[in-house]
Amino acid sequence: MKKIVYISILLLSASFLHAQSYKTAFGVRVGTEFGFTVQQKVLKRTTIEGILHSSFRREEFQLSVIAERHFPLVSKRLNVYSGVGLHKSWRYDSDSTSVNPAGLTAIIGAEISLGKFNLSYDFKPVINFKGKPVFDAQTGISLRYIIIRDSWIKKMKKKLPKFK
Repeated sequence: MKKIVYISILLLSASFLHAQSYKTAFGVRVGTEFGFTVQQKVLKRTTIEGILHSSFRREEFQLSVIAERHFPLVSKRLNVYSGVGLHKSWRYDSDSTSVNPAGLTAIIGAEISLGKFNLSYDFKPVINFKGKPVFDAQTGISLRYIIIRDSWIKKMKKKLPKFK
């Protein structure tokens, strides 16, 4: 029985080692809010994520832009990440005295890429410098379709002529 477990772990690890990561991914985010998310890899382990979502708890929608640092666990496909960014909310309730909140956003989460899809879960606290509430915590599950893979970029670079 132990041999089967060890062989399974070895095969699983080997499949992760040959996996591909992504450059650009777009999808939906569902949790305490519902919306859309797009991630763009800008450095080796750094992405910029844009999240546009509507709240289930309040009559507003919010745009967040977050710089995230990814830390691979087993391979490039399985990551934990954290980051910080800014957000701006727009209220569409009937109270004309409410101020549209804006402030600082943080994020911490985990993600896995399987084939052409990227699945993540995150915790996203926000601090409003303008508007109420001052502090809010959001969570969400994101399912993104990988639009551009790292391997596609590497293939294109090989096809381009080299200039000296």
